[in-house]
Amino acid sequence: MGMSWSLLSFGSGLLVGLRITLSMGLGMVVSWVLCPSFLVSFEAIKAATFADTIRWVMWPATGMMVAGGLTSLALKWRLIVKTFTSLRHSSAVVPGKEASTDFPIAWVMWGSIGLSVLLCAVQYVSLGMPIWITLLALLLSVPLMLVGIRVLGETNWAPISAMANMMQAIFAVVVPGHVPTNMIASGMSGTIAGNGESLMQDYKTGKMIGASNRHLTYVQLMAVPVGSLAVSVIYPILRDRYGVVDTPGHTAELSSPISVKWAGFAELLAKGLGSLPPGSGWALVIGVTIGILVALGENTPWKKYLPSPTGIGIGMLIPGVAMLPMVIGGIAQAIWAKFNPKQEEAYNTPLASGFIAGEALVSVILAIIAAVALASGLDLGGG
Repeated sequence: MGMSWSLLSFGSGLLVGLRITLSMGLGMVVSWVLCPSFLVSFEAIKAATFADTIRWVMWPATGMMVAGGLTSLALKWRLIVKTFTSLRHSSAVVPGKEASTDFPIAWVMWGSIGLSVLLCAVQYVSLGMPIWITLLALLLSVPLMLVGIRVLGETNWAPISAMANMMQAIFAVVVPGHVPTNMIASGMSGTIAGNGESLMQDYKTGKMIGASNRHLTYVQLMAVPVGSLAVSVIYPILRDRYGVVDTPGHTAELSSPISVKWAGFAELLAKGLGSLPPGSGWALVIGVTIGILVALGENTPWKKYLPSPTGIGIGMLIPGVAMLPMVIGGIAQAIWAKFNPKQEEAYNTPLASGFIAGEALVSVILAIIAAVALASGLDLGGG
């Protein structure tokens, strides 16, 4: 708990609004104020640290988000069927009518099938991954991606790590005791979910400026080899220069806390679900139940009085020091809308977007300056 003076987080709170940010604040209080000392007193965790606490609270948080998201999607099954039906019809060229601006759904289907076959072959040859495991991971990725998109739309946070951890638990049951398979399969699902969330941001932006879905898809496909080449060339350079894994006498400068948590879960689950922190299984059941009940309640007149299950889940997973600015941003947006609704409607989105983009760009620029200075042997005062 604490306060990170981040305009990026504050701007995110301005965008998502009061209901979601208060829900995230509730999750923050549960995970980082109430749970640590409570869990220590019942010997569910060894110490009131972030690492130990997150290993326990992630299970009810993820269960709540997944259950709430899937329940909401199930309640909208007619809309989902209508969406795919309209895509199929809109992709057809009708004589005398204006050509559709959507990407042909037939291309999507056949492209997905072809690339899935190619992925099965590549992972079987290069990683020894059984074909049925790859197919199962792809199948499970579809609802995971839909849930992730819903969470992103409500909270402006992409819960890729939490979704991948849930897949780790599933594959721990499917292929018990095999860490490499667990990591690869859950990594596939997390990657698909993450890319789905990123694509929705791109398409939403394109819709706002009047671009067509067809042209946006063309640009996305053109960017795939560019991004692949960039990662293939740059990643080895960064790995060799800074390191991503700690070695004797050298601490990796590019180590990722999320990756460490992910690998730790894989090793933990390899020993069986019985090795999970005490009580976390029941907490998962409670989280799933709450997620379903709240999602059902969102279709009633009492929706405005109910918290968001996705908001609570995100608040439970993100450290309070990063979550608190978002909560303050949501409260600020509500006060602004209350006293000057016209001004808030006109300026809230561009102001919040400027906060987010500005801080992100400055952070990148400072990182590049530091890297260039380090390569040149200069000392900017930080060693």
